Amino acid sequence: MNRSLGNLVALVVTCATPELYAQVGPPVTPGFPNIPQTPGTLLSGLNAPQQGRTAIIAYHNGVLFTVPEIPSSAPNSDFFVRTWDLADPTNPVETANLGITPMPVNAHGYFKSGDYLVLGSNWPPEAPWSFLAAGPGAVTRTEFPELLCVGVRGCLFQPFFVGDTWWSYSDITGTATFSRDGVEFANWDHLGLTGVVGHPFLLGDLLIFASDQSRTGVATYDISDPANPVLLDVLTTGGAGGYWPELWGGDGKLYVVFPYRTGGNGFRVVDATDPTDLRFVTDRPLPGDESMYIQFQDEFAFMGGHKVDMRTFESVLFLDGANATRTNDGGVGINTSQFLLPLGNLLVTGGVGDHQGMAVWAHQAAPDTRGPSVGYHIPQAGRTNYPLNLPVSLLIHETLETPTIVNGTTFILRPLGGDPVPGQLTFSFDDVLTFAPDQPLLADTTYEVVLPAGGIKDAAGNGIEGYSFSFSTGGSVGGNQAPEVQSFTVSHYPAAPGQQLTFTAAGSDPESLPLEYRFDFGDGSASTAWSSAPTALHAYASTGHFQATVQVRDPAGSLATAAAQVTVLTPPAGTRPTHSSGIVRANRRIWSVNPDNDTLTAVHADTLVKEVEVPVCDDPRSVAVAASGELWVACRDDDRIAVLDVAGGPVTEIPLAYGSAPAGLTFTPDGDTAFLALEGKGELRRFDGSSRQQTGSLPLGPGPKALAISADGGTVWVTRFLSPKDHAEIWEVDAAAMTLRRTLRIPKLGGDANRDSTAGGRGVANYLAGIALSADGTSAWVASAKVNSERGLFFAQDLDQDNTVRNMISRLDLASGAWIESIDLDNSDSAVAVEFSPLGDYLFVVLQGNDEVLVLDALALDAATGLGSFVTRLGTGAAPQGLVVDPVTGRTFVKNFMGRSVTALETDDLFRFGLRSPASQETAAVAAERLSPQILTGKRIFYGASDPRMSGEGYLSCATCHVDGGHDGRVWDFTGRGEGFRNTTTLRGRSGTGHGNVHWTANFDEIQDF
Repeated sequence: MNRSLGNLVALVVTCATPELYAQVGPPVTPGFPNIPQTPGTLLSGLNAPQQGRTAIIAYHNGVLFTVPEIPSSAPNSDFFVRTWDLADPTNPVETANLGITPMPVNAHGYFKSGDYLVLGSNWPPEAPWSFLAAGPGAVTRTEFPELLCVGVRGCLFQPFFVGDTWWSYSDITGTATFSRDGVEFANWDHLGLTGVVGHPFLLGDLLIFASDQSRTGVATYDISDPANPVLLDVLTTGGAGGYWPELWGGDGKLYVVFPYRTGGNGFRVVDATDPTDLRFVTDRPLPGDESMYIQFQDEFAFMGGHKVDMRTFESVLFLDGANATRTNDGGVGINTSQFLLPLGNLLVTGGVGDHQGMAVWAHQAAPDTRGPSVGYHIPQAGRTNYPLNLPVSLLIHETLETPTIVNGTTFILRPLGGDPVPGQLTFSFDDVLTFAPDQPLLADTTYEVVLPAGGIKDAAGNGIEGYSFSFSTGGSVGGNQAPEVQSFTVSHYPAAPGQQLTFTAAGSDPESLPLEYRFDFGDGSASTAWSSAPTALHAYASTGHFQATVQVRDPAGSLATAAAQVTVLTPPAGTRPTHSSGIVRANRRIWSVNPDNDTLTAVHADTLVKEVEVPVCDDPRSVAVAASGELWVACRDDDRIAVLDVAGGPVTEIPLAYGSAPAGLTFTPDGDTAFLALEGKGELRRFDGSSRQQTGSLPLGPGPKALAISADGGTVWVTRFLSPKDHAEIWEVDAAAMTLRRTLRIPKLGGDANRDSTAGGRGVANYLAGIALSADGTSAWVASAKVNSERGLFFAQDLDQDNTVRNMISRLDLASGAWIESIDLDNSDSAVAVEFSPLGDYLFVVLQGNDEVLVLDALALDAATGLGSFVTRLGTGAAPQGLVVDPVTGRTFVKNFMGRSVTALETDDLFRFGLRSPASQETAAVAAERLSPQILTGKRIFYGASDPRMSGEGYLSCATCHVDGGHDGRVWDFTGRGEGFRNTTTLRGRSGTGHGNVHWTANFDEIQDF
């Protein structure tokens, strides 16, 4: 598939045809008033609550249809399909009762084709379920010619059909199929190949399966060869899935949008613009009714009583139906969880339960005068080698009057300069316009698609914005050449809230034609008007990462689009907090410990050249920098602190008692005082940085591990590595008095918000290996595993790969000491360290088992839920265990334990420009490996969770429960394996099976079976 990807998208739009600007197509007489309104006002409702669960709402030729779903309807509902006259939205008039609902498209959809609305089959003959436009405001009940099907979602792309529509309400069996007019092209085991249980979407030669509420992800296929679908990507991260997923396209993006179905949880979004590299974008909560369905109008999504701007994912209007006073009976409460249909500046909603039925609201103040526009299409502009026998698909996010969609007049596909191609047009309820040519396209031919301005119209009578593009079935595209955007820049990085910024675009045109520019600032404000000025001014009111875009067009209508990230925040002032780590920066060097090889390595932060590797001690674990520049190293197996000078030369050592097992070591921000966690002794020690004398000691409890210190040096937080059964602990210590102030707790996670699924689960935080404070010092973030040791056949369901040990980070409020939230890091293993970017706007999590660093948008954490602030995952060397960010170069340096290396990630490109896949370079840290090749290979296997031979989705490695060969302090229910309850035993000193069969029952003859 030859698709244009990345931040710069060229749209080759060949619009020099006169019909692009002519007013063409049938007129529209709106069936509702298009007048000023007050957004959020309930105009009428409930209307016909007796009809049942109002799961479908349609509008055709000025007539409103409400179509109930029988399941979940209130008792004594009549289940009748009704039509309505909306001439007075405050008093809709029921005009017809059409009989018991046919529940088309899995009871949740329909399609239109020209003059026809199709709500069901052509049966029975005396009352078929298609409706033909018959003059303004009138329809005639009739049959739809050559109806293929209307029962499931795969019927929406007629004459093409995609099966199956898998939904977790029924058996999840069978194969995927792709056909046209009943002739099957392909049949394959989609479920076995991807595991994605969900709904099909056909866009040109792209096939998408998007998960239902099973939250099993998204799968994409290239069907350029219809007989041989090629899997492009599968994304399961973040639990992508929802009750009734939909597609949205705009600003060069293609999103899959998933409504949760649980009240307050909102929606998730996956970016499918590059179908070979699916990306989880956001997870946003929405108060009020559950979001079950989504309809779109331009850049706005309507779901669960909310109007959401898809550019920012923010709700711009909340109807609050639960507290609305009904106009029909004066009672309180209108359910808005079902179908929401925008009609001009009105919104018609459907409900379920005690407050089921139809209601009419206002969602926009001004009358709707904005015409529809093309949001996305396949083939993309400029595509070459497009298949001959597949559809042309467009996303047009509006409630369209499809009698105005006329092939050859308002929709034209033709060879360049030739006659329109005959074919069938189908517009589905979810905004997909499918054109299927009657005959295969011509080989090696350039085609143009033309949508003349004003031809296709929406329900309010607004004509479409003229649009045209070209593609080819051969190796090159003729016609007008698109302009180019050489650069698109923003005047300030970072920008302060309220600061006026200058946006500058540099464009050129191959034909040297004059250009116009239009800017969108990505914060929900209106786009600028087209202008010849290549600059624009704008100020952002709030903090965040915003994607601004510029469109450039020539007089023929050819378009090019570019995007730029804008970072808006107030930079953190004053001293930053510190925390323990195995990698630090000092004097333009990056110092990293090498535990297996007993050395310390320095890599130059600018040249990325390894400058020195020095022997230091037995099993160095963490390193810290004193105010003098000295390097202090915690030596776990030597029970001492090694002190080195700025060049890495030995200075002295600070001996510790036998069995101390020093772990986390760090200095106060001023570098004067060091704190050290003694994992073996259960103590926190304090040392003077100048005299190197111990100045304090505090017994804490079992297994103190990682440290963080406040910016003023007055407070130390210490993680307890192995947690008690039902919660995790972080000790808060007064640094001056060396007394325990309080113990902060991360509770055991359960309930519906943490139900066991493929994307989340119950459990207790364990292996608290890393802690860092936010840049403003108000919160602490803790990296840990999440162990679900209360799962198993003795309790309920058996353990599986998704619900044994998961991964998470947790946030604690440092003022109150309260736990705020935990974020499940789906499809990952062994979160061991956390770190913030220099501006505090990105949060990094080191994933030891996956050889990756996960990046979250710290500015979006409060607005998002789950992995909704997810940005990217960046590859590292094997078994990364710590990172540090260099504020000079913007690079992020990662210590790779089993990779014996340091990875430099060029994250300045992420910080400044939003680049999700920055370049990287790995520098060897160890010159002489001390382990034998066999042991080194085995140890790498031990720590690696991403190898499918170890774990199907990257959740589990040997180190997940036996880090450093130890144990996790848990008792597991292995009833499903025939073993009953088993505690995790340490592997240390066992010599594998050198002492015979392992475990207390002595029935495991392989160490990996323990």
